[in-house]
Amino acid sequence: MSLLTSQQVADLLGQHIGCTVYPPRIRVLAEANLLTNHGTRGRHFFDSTEVASFLATHPHIRTLPFGHLRVSVLPTAPDIQLELAPPHRRFRTHMGYDRRNTAKLRRVQRTRGITAAWDLRRDDAHRIVEEGLPIVGCVKGVVEPDMIFWPHTVVPLMNGLFGFDCDPARVGHPAVPTGAIIDVGQGNLWKLIYSP
Repeated sequence: MSLLTSQQVADLLGQHIGCTVYPPRIRVLAEANLLTNHGTRGRHFFDSTEVASFLATHPHIRTLPFGHLRVSVLPTAPDIQLELAPPHRRFRTHMGYDRRNTAKLRRVQRTRGITAAWDLRRDDAHRIVEEGLPIVGCVKGVVEPDMIFWPHTVVPLMNGLFGFDCDPARVGHPAVPTGAIIDVGQGNLWKLIYSP
């Protein structure tokens, strides 16, 4: 196994998507378990074969070819108080993504965690459900099939916020069978994108 540094992986990813990528972005992908960190003591190293496979299965798509609500998510972390927390706190605390599910969230908790933490207006939330738009979670532009959810009900949360209940058994989209890397600009954590 030949190992690459964060900078080397960032350079490869930059060539793949056509822009400059910095090492902190690669570290976030490792925290979300999208890439495996083989380093120790704060140093990050990545298997070159795994990186090549990741790039091969995640084509660069500037924007997804279907309407959706895009939400930016961060990695989750395990929390021993998880089961003691009230649901609204649990979903807001664990609104991130972790391929290995180290927080041990049930499928419905993972679904709500990604979809229930944004300050959506009631009208926007109902429009998403009525138009049957999926919710696409992404970590630093990386989208996995199990980060695409299909909302069926608007859920009122605390303080006038609205989230969604999604079918935990229905995930993914035929246009993203193995994953993708999309362009995500600076700004909002979520953005409503209509069909091109």
